[in-house]
Amino acid sequence: MERARILLVPSLTELEWTIRPLLEEWADVAAYDGPGIGGEPPAEGPRTDATARRGLDELDRRGWERCVVVGDAFGIGAASLLAAARPAAVQGLVLGHALISFSRGGKRPALNAAVTDAYAQLAEMYPRAFVRHDLRTWRGQGGASTSAEAHDFAETYLARVSDEATVDFHRELTENERELEPRLRSALRGLDAPLLLVEHEGCLVCTPEGYQDVVAAFPEAARAKTAAKPSIDPAFAEILRGFCQRIAREPAASHR
Repeated sequence: MERARILLVPSLTELEWTIRPLLEEWADVAAYDGPGIGGEPPAEGPRTDATARRGLDELDRRGWERCVVVGDAFGIGAASLLAAARPAAVQGLVLGHALISFSRGGKRPALNAAVTDAYAQLAEMYPRAFVRHDLRTWRGQGGASTSAEAHDFAETYLARVSDEATVDFHRELTENERELEPRLRSALRGLDAPLLLVEHEGCLVCTPEGYQDVVAAFPEAARAKTAAKPSIDPAFAEILRGFCQRIAREPAASHR
């Protein structure tokens, strides 16, 4: 069986994907930084759209005609728009922290408004301290690392992601939720490839209702759960492996 090809779509930076080495044991993996991160030019228009376009550029650069597209957290918007923009390239779409909306109000909010507001305020007031705390939480969830390793990872991340990018990113989350929702729904409804919806159990940001709503909208999709943030959870690497193996075995017509 040929090695799978996987494109990892970031929320902000490819550094989020700490499970990449595990994926590279059995797949060819591409990842990239979002607009305005590291050496990437700043976004033209909404960040989500610019991140999707950068993913298409990455596919072209590598000459990949088909791959499994994977997004996690707020990268799921860009992953979905990328899939809608080039459906022939999408062998499968995997969404960690799967949602069909980024709504923070109403009877069934997809995001916890109190938590996202607090994150945005802390990011604006103390961006570097906020990032360090957030990254320590990631590393702890991933089963990880010594304090020295966590410190080194934070330094690498902070050297790549500017304070301004951190602040802008969290501000955009609260400003663009209504504009993105209908486009996300349309992108997923038009998908003609296998879809895997992954829930991070116990997530402070994404609500159970948000996951329930995307499952209800796409009952034919495969489902999975992780105990930690998918992009850092070794268990998610195994979930991805099983998904890629399944779609490689099945005829394309049986996927939908």
